[in-house]
Amino acid sequence: MHIAWDEYLPAEYLDQSTVPVSFERFEDPEAQAVKYLGYDGRMQCCFYRHQFVLTRAVMEEDESFSEEETYFEEVLAWRIRNGTWLCRTTTRGAAGDCRRRLSHPQYEITADRPR
Repeated sequence: MHIAWDEYLPAEYLDQSTVPVSFERFEDPEAQAVKYLGYDGRMQCCFYRHQFVLTRAVMEEDESFSEEETYFEEVLAWRIRNGTWLCRTTTRGAAGDCRRRLSHPQYEITADRPR
């Protein structure tokens, strides 16, 4: 499995992050959710990514139903050499809100990786 683990990693953190050598993938197709965990050579987690979509049923003009996205979230996180985590969060919409607002990715340093 190849994961583009450094695709959104800011260049100034590239030399401070740990390169994953193996990955696990967890998926729940019904929930439209996926999670990746990346591990270093000592099998300690050094990369994290999840994304999910919330939808609602919408009745079409012909009285059939379809799914409409109401909320999207993606979180990526990289373990930095000092043990903290650089997290990148992107959302679209607000839970329960059908408008498709895309947030600009937000970066923050946290003590622990997302769960």
